[in-house]
Amino acid sequence: MSEINDLIDEILEEGFDDWVMLVSIVRSAEERRPGDPQGARTLATALIHELIVGEWMLPGEVGDSGFKPWQEPPADAAARVIRDLDAVDWNVVDNVVAWFDNTDKGNQRADEL
Repeated sequence: MSEINDLIDEILEEGFDDWVMLVSIVRSAEERRPGDPQGARTLATALIHELIVGEWMLPGEVGDSGFKPWQEPPADAAARVIRDLDAVDWNVVDNVVAWFDNTDKGNQRADEL
């Protein structure tokens, strides 16, 4: 679990000042599993799940009015991100599936790092 915790800290620090694109989360997992696409997907899936269900970050969309979080329960939102990633074969470079915003809990953790 410490690998996930290290990645959560990394992503929360990034999200302390700005919204985080999903590509950053997926790339963080890929950097931990070079040459192992399935392993990176497994790690990214666990990371996304923990960020959302652990209430560290909210997934949503960014538009003209700023960040708009999705309204579904955390477990459903995590499943939606993974389902949407699968739909684009995890091509996060060309497809904006979701953005992430730190929750107050996430900002508190990032501030303590």
